[in-house]
Amino acid sequence: MNQVRTFGSFLAALTVCAASASAQFSDNFESYAASSAGTVFTTGPVNAGGWKQWAGAANSHTLCFGSGAAIGAHGGTKFVGTQLNSDLVHEFAFTSGFWDLSVWTYVPGAASSNPMGDSQWLVLLNNYADAGGWIWATQIEFDPSLGRVRADAGLSTVTGVYQAVETPIVFDAWKQVRLEVDLTNNVATLFYDNVQMGDPFNWALGPFGQNALSTVPAIDAIDLYANDTTVPGFMYWDDVSITTHITTQPPTVYCTGGTTTNGCSASITATANPSVTLANSCNLNVSNVEGQKSGLIFYSINGQQAQAWNATSFLCVKAPTQRTTTQSSGGTVNTCNGSLTLDWNAFQVANPSALGNPWTAGNKLQAQAWFRDPPAGKSTNLSNGIELTYVP
Repeated sequence: MNQVRTFGSFLAALTVCAASASAQFSDNFESYAASSAGTVFTTGPVNAGGWKQWAGAANSHTLCFGSGAAIGAHGGTKFVGTQLNSDLVHEFAFTSGFWDLSVWTYVPGAASSNPMGDSQWLVLLNNYADAGGWIWATQIEFDPSLGRVRADAGLSTVTGVYQAVETPIVFDAWKQVRLEVDLTNNVATLFYDNVQMGDPFNWALGPFGQNALSTVPAIDAIDLYANDTTVPGFMYWDDVSITTHITTQPPTVYCTGGTTTNGCSASITATANPSVTLANSCNLNVSNVEGQKSGLIFYSINGQQAQAWNATSFLCVKAPTQRTTTQSSGGTVNTCNGSLTLDWNAFQVANPSALGNPWTAGNKLQAQAWFRDPPAGKSTNLSNGIELTYVP
């Protein structure tokens, strides 16, 4: 690949599914031939999934790994590894819309059986063609020797300064790189392991302002580039996706919690909206529960309501509902220091056939807590309700 070195070269590129801004793309690499030692992913020309070596050049160093490999996949059983002169590209042609671009990455550390020996790059191109005319949008370097993820993140929309930002690499674990790319307004924001890196930046001007002011914002290709190094050692990639960005409100509390025999009013909260890709934790917490009572959190996907339950409580979610695991509220009898908790992600992973599963971005759910209160109507009481919206 011919390009000024400071712009970086490319390894593998994200896969795209269409030239329409309404399209979405996802590739988890489960459809490709793989083996525990790695099977050649492409010899250079475009493979069945649309991936190719930069400009279709000959290459056999990009491998697809499967069951029995030294590490497990992020999802499913297969993933891609790049090393040496791997320069894997996938083209697409998005020129408008607001997109969430996600790639899961794994950097083997020095203690692993096959450590990554040199920097590798994730590069996003505003324009790409095999014959040339390449225009960078941004580039992200994974540097094992310095233990950092470093991004040339373009012109800050906050300070008006071109920014180079970095954060420590998390070795020997799958970590997500995510970009929120608003092509309509020519602004992008970068996240590593769900932590924002730097300010939002101008997408079309490029990492160093090298592109013309007239450049039309686009997502034209993703490139995963092994830096043309002579030092062997794989970096791994999985679950590449481009999905429509969904702007969501934070978890929204609604409805009214009942007042218990001892004057407790249970209140439910959530730490965050849940993520389809499990990019962030999501824990439901219920406080002010009667102490030492049996209870649980249940949920619906059919909307909010406020239907009388007993003299003070309301059923805040519409049927049908899904119960989660029964638990004790702890605390002290006849006081309001009990609580209920639910690790939402863990419950969904452990219960793939639960109501709503599998989830997609934009799906909503309504949750509420139920617990014993023998003197009350129906011998139980309910918390208020909370509505969550799935994010990518």
